[in-house]
Amino acid sequence: MRYHSLYAFCVGVLLSSSPAFSGSVWTYGVTQESGWSDFNKSWNGDTYLCWAASASNLINWWQENSSYASCANNGTPTGANIFRTYVNSFQDLGGAAQYAWEWWYEGSYLPYDFGLDEYGYSMPHTLDPSTWGGGYYNPKLYQQNIYYWNDMTTETSSSLPSGYDTFSAYCSDFIVSSLNSCYGVSLGISANDAMGHAITLWGVDRDDGTGLLTKIYFTDSDDDTTALRSCSLTEKNGYLHMDGYHSTLDYYIDSAYGLNLIEAVPEPASFSLLLAGGSLLFLRRKRRLRL
Repeated sequence: MRYHSLYAFCVGVLLSSSPAFSGSVWTYGVTQESGWSDFNKSWNGDTYLCWAASASNLINWWQENSSYASCANNGTPTGANIFRTYVNSFQDLGGAAQYAWEWWYEGSYLPYDFGLDEYGYSMPHTLDPSTWGGGYYNPKLYQQNIYYWNDMTTETSSSLPSGYDTFSAYCSDFIVSSLNSCYGVSLGISANDAMGHAITLWGVDRDDGTGLLTKIYFTDSDDDTTALRSCSLTEKNGYLHMDGYHSTLDYYIDSAYGLNLIEAVPEPASFSLLLAGGSLLFLRRKRRLRL
């Protein structure tokens, strides 16, 4: 279980830990040419598993860049087998990346604990926790190193952290601070009343003057191609809308979920980065991401 009282503390630490940044920011170890992954759906038993694909992209990145990846149990899946493991283990229904990570690292699954199957959340094929898999790492080692930023699409401006008048400003600062602090980020996106979707963020461009994100670089499990894509962003009504992402629907960023490296494998000519990860799985809305 995660505790609500950690929410303000973890967000405050993350947003204050890195200075304001202008220009481009990338996930640790990632460039436009390398370091990212893009696991795609086969459309056979995984139609609604975008959340698992995005979570898998970042687990793969984590296992390639975290010093703690060596602590994996024998037989822990790697590469494309990470996503295949989710497809083989979960119902083809909506979910969310942070719950997928908890299952992978600790072997627990909050939608099951909270009875969220009635809301249409994907559940393991076997509902006996002793046989449903996951738990590829020691839970005591990782219980403080999975970070989750809650979906705030229905919150009013008065509910945002102090100093933020719009979700777009908070969103921009949070994402940049996350990337600067060696978090990999899964984005939740929505379009009016359309079904939510999850994509994997790998880099951003930010406006020097406004501080708002102007472009994102991402991979998408729905596009049937292995490629890093980009999309310009425009602020409308306090949210960052994705220009041209969909031919008819106006998608915007509504949530972000960050997975912490804990301690990164040092890049050339750099020191190891030891990061304090905040443990947070905070249920404020019973929301699922799919398609």
